Amino acid sequence: MRKRTLLVVAVLVLAAAWCMNAYAAEGEITAWQGFWNSIGGFLYNALPWNWGSWMGK
Repeated sequence: MRKRTLLVVAVLVLAAAWCMNAYAAEGEITAWQGFWNSIGGFLYNALPWNWGSWMGK
């Protein structure tokens, strides 16, 4: 069960990195910047209820 979950996560991460690389090739940002921007945006949108407590508010 856990190995299957890790495999799915790994595939999704690789797919996201590949998509970001293809997207960045057309823009002026690097693939690495695009990848981290996508991760940050996902976390910000997926966990809005956590940011307040993490910031001490």
